[in-house]
Amino acid sequence: RGDGLALRSLVEGIEFAGGELRASLRGEELLIERLQIAGPGGAATGGQLRASGSASWAAVTATDGRRVRQPLLQLQAQADHLRVSVRADRRLTVSGEVQARLQGKDLQLRGGLSVDQAAFVLPDEQTPRLGDDVVVRGRGTSTGQPSSGERVVPDVLLKLRLGDNFQVRGHGLDTRLAGDLELRSTAAQPAPRLLGEVRTVRGTYRAYGQRLDIEQGVVRFAGPYDNPALDVLAIRPFTSQRVGVQIRGTAQAPQVRLYSDPELPDSEKLAWLVLGRSAS
Repeated sequence: RGDGLALRSLVEGIEFAGGELRASLRGEELLIERLQIAGPGGAATGGQLRASGSASWAAVTATDGRRVRQPLLQLQAQADHLRVSVRADRRLTVSGEVQARLQGKDLQLRGGLSVDQAAFVLPDEQTPRLGDDVVVRGRGTSTGQPSSGERVVPDVLLKLRLGDNFQVRGHGLDTRLAGDLELRSTAAQPAPRLLGEVRTVRGTYRAYGQRLDIEQGVVRFAGPYDNPALDVLAIRPFTSQRVGVQIRGTAQAPQVRLYSDPELPDSEKLAWLVLGRSAS
């Protein structure tokens, strides 16, 4: 029995409390009958996470015919309006179910999560990183000894829905995002991959000193989670000439150009965009 369990991380904005654990040992098996914990402020305001499952050392037959023991873990978790992060610049509340199974080194994850509410504020400056002349050596690399553990082989398929209240602000952007994604990872391709499409809803983008309306904002994921394809068009409102900024390419190699309809020289596009009238 466990009561009053808590998990807190000020840096990540995690603040879970009021946790309960009810589990029993039967021979070599641990049965997790109930594990639940509440978000900030209790279950009424911070939501709740509930889980159950089992863990044991299972005897299996190896490829060479020997009987060996390996860990077998099965866990089912359900989030109900759980406030995952309460940082001022990163608020996230989710609901959904996830099933996890670990047998030996094979990890399988299945399920789906839906965002009930989210608000992310993008930092004005890039995250600091070490220079190219800095080398960090850990104990594993300094001794030259390989790790004695086995690398987990992932089999992940999670469906992610952004919901109706996913706000993003920063770098001139202020918009709501919507869409559905799939998070995948396999033994052949262990790096996390995202598949799907995210679009903006009634957003604005500040550029060239102007507040532009995002008419089309689509981010398409087709593999690497950190390099989606971009298709964004932001138009200056309240002008007789249709001008704005268009962004194509990918997140790591974006292509930004001035846009007008009908087509105009770049000097005219810039004049209409910045001044709201022709250069002449």
